[in-house]
Amino acid sequence: MIKAFDIPDRSGVDTATLKLLIAILLNTPRDADVHAVAGFWSTWRNSLFQLRLLDALLSLPADTFNFVTLPGHRIVTMDDVASASPTIKALAANVQGSTWNSLDLFEVLVHLADSEHTEVRGFVREMLDKAVRISAELVHMGLLEAPVSFRFPRDITILICRHRQQTEWNEIRSEYSQKLLAMFLAGHPNHQLVFMRIWQIRPAYLTNAFAAFYKESPLNITRILDVAQDLKASSR
Repeated sequence: MIKAFDIPDRSGVDTATLKLLIAILLNTPRDADVHAVAGFWSTWRNSLFQLRLLDALLSLPADTFNFVTLPGHRIVTMDDVASASPTIKALAANVQGSTWNSLDLFEVLVHLADSEHTEVRGFVREMLDKAVRISAELVHMGLLEAPVSFRFPRDITILICRHRQQTEWNEIRSEYSQKLLAMFLAGHPNHQLVFMRIWQIRPAYLTNAFAAFYKESPLNITRILDVAQDLKASSR
């Protein structure tokens, strides 16, 4: 039903369209075989309008609309940090209810960051910039965790091997991941949650990041050891 909004040449999101969209999403039974929200997690022909609708929904107050209330894959849950320290559990609790805690959303953003259309890529950047201001930790974890497959029209799924995903990230994904990594290595307040989650999902990425950070300056060894100590403590 959501794919019915995929109309060529449609651009602006008016209030009536947004209200109808919210009504459809919130009134679809959670136990439906295919929930209405799944219509967003595939390639649209009008990708820019897809992004604008998503951006409008993400900008709504949490008591009006929140993607976390709908079925979907999450970037981080309390189960992911069940064995972690109280500090990390508290950090996870602070972000798990965020509307940006949607792995499906980041899968779409990562895919459309490779669009051949400059305007689409630019809008992906706008959305990521907004998300970084709201929850940099979810953006970093979401970019790293976004899967390699994507649901294309007519349910055709393109699979890319894991090696290719690790070595051939598109420009936007690489740029934001590197920028956020530097932010968290510099001592962002929520760095413990981010590094623990990265260690769970992409340990090689983190060890390579440590090596590059040390190569920048041997003085960074102190920070690297601090993070490693946190990881050791969180895995006990």
